[in-house]
Amino acid sequence: MGPVALAWGVMSMGYGARELSVVVACNTFPALLILCGGIIGDRFRRHHVLMGAELLACLAWLALGLSFTMDRAPLPLLCVLAALGGLATAIFLPTIRGIIADLLTGGKRAAGNALISQTQSAGLLVGFVSSGAVVTLLGPAWAAGGRGAFCGVSAVLLSRLATHRPVRSVRGNALRELLEGWREFKSRPWVWIMTLHYTAITMAMVCFMKIAGPLYTENGHGGAWAWGIISAAQPLGGLAGALIGARWRPAHLICTAALLPASVSLPMLLIGRGRRMAAHRYGLSRSRRLAGHLLRFLDDRTARQDPARGTRPSQ
Repeated sequence: MGPVALAWGVMSMGYGARELSVVVACNTFPALLILCGGIIGDRFRRHHVLMGAELLACLAWLALGLSFTMDRAPLPLLCVLAALGGLATAIFLPTIRGIIADLLTGGKRAAGNALISQTQSAGLLVGFVSSGAVVTLLGPAWAAGGRGAFCGVSAVLLSRLATHRPVRSVRGNALRELLEGWREFKSRPWVWIMTLHYTAITMAMVCFMKIAGPLYTENGHGGAWAWGIISAAQPLGGLAGALIGARWRPAHLICTAALLPASVSLPMLLIGRGRRMAAHRYGLSRSRRLAGHLLRFLDDRTARQDPARGTRPSQ
């Protein structure tokens, strides 16, 4: 529910594309700290880290819900709360993958990771559709509050897990671990090339999914309900891709993984084409109005010079 609630909550208070972009940037920027989130998950009991992340997200989204009930909440407040929600996500995502190693052993880990991916896609599918409906029927404040409530329920459920404290041969030097990880990362060219590739794709998707898409649908193209359904198509495709990937073994795996994301540009191109057509129609109608004003101005000037014949009187 979060992305749809955040976008329509900001727009409902009269903020435009610039302010929405700033809030979304604050919500997305903590993703750069995802490596730090992984380090935290490696140094503490992972279910405790997940609980802390969910409690932080719960408080942030509940506060955002309260902010959306105001006539016009201060932009800095929205930015801070959005950043806290993004920080919780940056801590949660790498840790949820690591907790599989604590709960499952051997060959069961692959099945556990696959189950998490499938349930995540299913949750996103239901979440996007329901968030569009909630925003349309009840408003963005209720959608943001619902996101916060679900995070609180998640924290309670995570408290029932039991994970061991990670054992480290060298304690207390997180910077050394980060540097070692960086050396391993840059020593594999295909890894950092694919990382740069997917970074560019992610930037485009964030701009499309969280800014351009909501602005487009809000401007007379179906509103939150339509964007919720459109957004739900992404996790639906993820589920279909997981089913296909389980049976398809391409000969050139890395090239295939690099080329497949090009399909995300199709909806962007469709929206861009629609905007160009609208701009073209707007330009034609504006040109007609300007031409009409010009003709009326010339006719009025001529009539003032010679009301009888519309010509300048002889001196």
